[in-house]
Amino acid sequence: MRALPALLVVTVAVAPIHAQTTGDAPAGWRPEAIVDLRTPEGARLVRGEWRYRDAQIVQVDFRAPGPDLKPSGAPNRTYDISPHAGGADFDDSGWPVIDPAALEARRSPGRLSFGWYRLKVTIPERVGTLDPTGSTAIFEIGVDDYAEIWLDGKLPLVLGQTGGQLIKGWNAPNRVVLARDVKPGQQFQLAVFAINGPLSDPPANYIWIRSATLSLYKPDQAGGVQPVADDIVRLDPALGSGLGVSPQERIHRRRHRRVRSAGIERAHRRPRRTADDRGTRQPARHAAREERRADRAGRPV
Repeated sequence: MRALPALLVVTVAVAPIHAQTTGDAPAGWRPEAIVDLRTPEGARLVRGEWRYRDAQIVQVDFRAPGPDLKPSGAPNRTYDISPHAGGADFDDSGWPVIDPAALEARRSPGRLSFGWYRLKVTIPERVGTLDPTGSTAIFEIGVDDYAEIWLDGKLPLVLGQTGGQLIKGWNAPNRVVLARDVKPGQQFQLAVFAINGPLSDPPANYIWIRSATLSLYKPDQAGGVQPVADDIVRLDPALGSGLGVSPQERIHRRRHRRVRSAGIERAHRRPRRTADDRGTRQPARHAAREERRADRAGRPV
């Protein structure tokens, strides 16, 4: 790995590293380049300006649940967030611009509090020596304590998802795929809804950003199918002898074995004995048993 002055890090990888399984953008390969968006140089490279505004909890008119389980019942009063600043065309021109180096400054009134960070990212012509054309761009941000990330005015809701654009966990970074096969000049509007938590026990602290980066990956190194070693070494020739056999063929073989075994059994089955046979054989068997007992006892028969 080689470092470039206070702006980005370019790395080359030949093998994957381990990654946890989450709803985030896939991890596992080192990016070709990382732009630190908490530095003035990094923000300038993507032509971005950080802006911030507190969000308030406000009372609004609503309705109780009706028979259809929707808000079709009696009018009531409840709470909402203001402003709703996730839209791609939301006008944030009146918000104060934040120095990227000051993203660690504590914001919001504290305790149960929320806030919006907005940033427009433009894919640069080059990142160091890297031409980003065709790369996969991933935005990663660590918010103290939780975050939801709107990308171009959208917040996809996927059942069971954790991370990605939704809350990941306590002070856990969110990773969002901005796009695959990006091109220089391509723009993305990011709106980060920051939450001070835990919500059930609001802490005596504030909202701030721990980290914020733009990572660029090769097309085959961020999600999708990645090459893995798949050679099978068979130490026991009998192991996996049924591999490659269709279920129908296995059923046919089992039936064939049962039929064949039944045929052998029938071919070697002894003829049924008659009452006369049993009568002639019983005295002989009795005499043989008596002879063996006498030998063991050491006495004459």
